[in-house]
Amino acid sequence: LLSFSAGGPIEPRGYTPEEFLKMIEEAYGAILDAIAYGIVLYDRDFIKKAKELFRKTVRTLELKRLIDGWKSEKYFRKFKNTF
Repeated sequence: LLSFSAGGPIEPRGYTPEEFLKMIEEAYGAILDAIAYGIVLYDRDFIKKAKELFRKTVRTLELKRLIDGWKSEKYFRKFKNTF
């Protein structure tokens, strides 16, 4: 981890564009946080596509950000009666 003077640690991770988009669709918490709260340091017109997919995924899965992660209201409703 690297120290970041504006507020916290930075943990660099590398993904191909295809991997990154797939992780957005699959609602990986760290990736959702990166899109929602991250700071873009360099971009070659990829982040626009990623943010559009993020917005679509949030709508489709009815995602809500909680203190400790992301919750899908859609899946919560679907499975809440099975427990």
